[in-house]
Amino acid sequence: LAARRGRNPWTLSQQNRLPHPYAPLLYAPLLLTGGTIPPREFAPGLEQMALSPAPVRPGQAIALRGRLAAPGETAVFLEDLPWAVSRQDRRLTALGATGAFFPPGQPFLSVRVGDHPMWEQPVLFEEGSWTWEQVTFNNAAVLDPEALQRERTRLQNLWDQVTPQPLWSGPFKMPITDFVEVTSLYGARRSVNGGNYDTYHEGTDFSAFRGSEVRAPAAGRVVLAEELAIRGGAVLLDHGLGLHSGYYHLSAIHVTHGQHVAAGDLLGEVGSTGRSTGNHLHWDLLVGRIWIDPLTWLNSDLPAWLSS
Repeated sequence: LAARRGRNPWTLSQQNRLPHPYAPLLYAPLLLTGGTIPPREFAPGLEQMALSPAPVRPGQAIALRGRLAAPGETAVFLEDLPWAVSRQDRRLTALGATGAFFPPGQPFLSVRVGDHPMWEQPVLFEEGSWTWEQVTFNNAAVLDPEALQRERTRLQNLWDQVTPQPLWSGPFKMPITDFVEVTSLYGARRSVNGGNYDTYHEGTDFSAFRGSEVRAPAAGRVVLAEELAIRGGAVLLDHGLGLHSGYYHLSAIHVTHGQHVAAGDLLGEVGSTGRSTGNHLHWDLLVGRIWIDPLTWLNSDLPAWLSS
């Protein structure tokens, strides 16, 4: 249909929320727009390819699966942001992310397989919607920008370490089930101590009683388990494919560095350590150095789609 009407098949599939141009329509109506870009097939060097559903919103992960015609190095970029790429024989999986300030539009996804020419396609993005918060911290020590940067630099060294293969399988679960309420959402624009709204909340906060159990939402490996100046009692899990999850402000930690955990294993207990205004769990999720919305990831089919 796309070729017959001079449309781009990948753009057409995204506009109709299909994972690839060959997905069955099952008698659903098909929306046809545009018509100025010539049709393109799979990225050269791939026999099969599918993208995670579009349109995408800021703060979401985006992924690609495919089958290589022959084994070879593969690079995937969204604009200039590299994705984590996993190859098992000829099976290809790639995971990327968009932060909370990622602009709407149609940025280009680029795929290069071996020495083949670069393949590029636009990806459809929508605007995000955010809350606005004012937070106040009375402890001057936890507002020290140098301490914040030292801690972030150390964590960045861990986030940059990519385990090529997914360590989890199936969907993620909630890391805490016994909580009072969600007190702060991912992406909330924040004013700290009366300042400008020039930052955003990097995870999701769950208000809970001190000592409430925090459990692993999926399998992974513990790459950090200790007290930090800003994040307090901290556990960081490597789930593979460039995906890390963090659990902060804990009053107790029940895992050790290097330990492999399964979904549901006890990680620690809720507290109010580090830069905190009360007992709560801060849960965040990153692809590379980019924070994504953990609740959107939790409620999507993407974790199971990537690990199947």
